[in-house]
Amino acid sequence: GNMNSYQEIATLNARVKRTADRYRTLLEINNAIITNLTQGSLLNAICGVLERVLPVYRAALNLYDPSTDTIRIHALSTHWNSDYFQVGVEMGRKDSHSGWVLDHQRPLICRDIAADMKYPVERRLLEEGIQSYCVVPLILEGKSIGTLNIGSDTKGRYSEADAEFLLEIANQVALAVGNMKSYQEIAALNTKVEHTAERYRTLLEINNAIITNLSQEALLHAISEVLRRVIPFDRAAFTLYIPSSSKFRFLAIEGIAPSSHFRAGQEFEREESVSAWVFDNQRPAVRNDLLKEQHYLNDRRLIEEGLNSYCVAPLMIGGKCIGTLNLASQKTNQYSEADAEFLCELGSQVALAVSNMTSYEEI
Repeated sequence: GNMNSYQEIATLNARVKRTADRYRTLLEINNAIITNLTQGSLLNAICGVLERVLPVYRAALNLYDPSTDTIRIHALSTHWNSDYFQVGVEMGRKDSHSGWVLDHQRPLICRDIAADMKYPVERRLLEEGIQSYCVVPLILEGKSIGTLNIGSDTKGRYSEADAEFLLEIANQVALAVGNMKSYQEIAALNTKVEHTAERYRTLLEINNAIITNLSQEALLHAISEVLRRVIPFDRAAFTLYIPSSSKFRFLAIEGIAPSSHFRAGQEFEREESVSAWVFDNQRPAVRNDLLKEQHYLNDRRLIEEGLNSYCVAPLMIGGKCIGTLNLASQKTNQYSEADAEFLCELGSQVALAVSNMTSYEEI
């Protein structure tokens, strides 16, 4: 009787010790989650603690992308060197055991991959020495956002109790990933707000420049000085449409040295430049690589002068286009749709100023 009691007590003590170790592990993982703000460092911190109570040969943190219905590897344990399993790799939801876990929101244990292979990705796991695995869902507010995967180089390594314990960890990880996403969204939003504020600040300064400059050259120079802070360029120009001759005229040019084709006062035919398209359609035009997108004679001339991309916006006043505002850069892919939109806002102010100048000259 005493022997039986002793054995029961020993078994109970072992269970208590194992439970205490697991809770201590959960506490340490919680601390790791609090102090690690990137997914890669978070996974490695978790693995370092987790390996004391669970055999972990390889570990991965996967997130689900509903827009493409794919599972993307977002973090791998540091000792996972692979030609296939790398951060950023995407897998079809139905091609991986992680997809099953996502759909059913339940852990999945495979004790022998070679004997129970069901998904294409498992063949790659086997090739890299992984014999068994345990995958649990990351659930946030009742929704599956990804999976936490661990693998072993030994068959039959994981039990239902291991899966249950890993699920507790996954609940903490899911919350951490949710917080990371929120943090990244907030940081991106702050950047966007600051960028927007800088653009409006630029518009205000340009408005002041317009008020205080009554010649076209001085106006373009003043605008260029302010505009360069938010949109890089190597040459800027105003063009004005001359209805009597159906031509465009350069009113002012700023930046790299003017040439025989690009100088103040020079006129050019409609078919020579994208300015005519912008004028007719009252919409901006962006060319990111003139070597690949040559449509006009002036495009070739710009390339000859070392300019490889441009953004052209209409000068609109009272619903009517009177000319264009042109920026060009020596770099390819310099301008975005957002730059074009901003340049259109600026174009409305410039058009008013040019109209006032023309009226002033006539008077």
